[in-house]
Amino acid sequence: STSGGGGSGGALTSILALDGLFVLMLDHRLEYPRFYDSLYSLLHPRVLYTKHRTRFLRLLSRGLQSNTMLPAYVVASFCKRLCRLGLSCP
Repeated sequence: STSGGGGSGGALTSILALDGLFVLMLDHRLEYPRFYDSLYSLLHPRVLYTKHRTRFLRLLSRGLQSNTMLPAYVVASFCKRLCRLGLSCP
């Protein structure tokens, strides 16, 4: 599972795992239906305070832009969560 974990170490592990899965999904057509669920679960204020936030945000951006078949409600849910994070984080 790629849950956020308790601290930045768990978040880093999750980010690295999802980044690796994303490469496999793009380059080798791996199917991982829970990718977006796992990515969404990492959208928490603590991930924005880790030193790996740039890597996470890059993965998030690439993940949302690469799949043209992603339903609009999924993209909207990511946008809504990002807006809430923007309001709660300095």
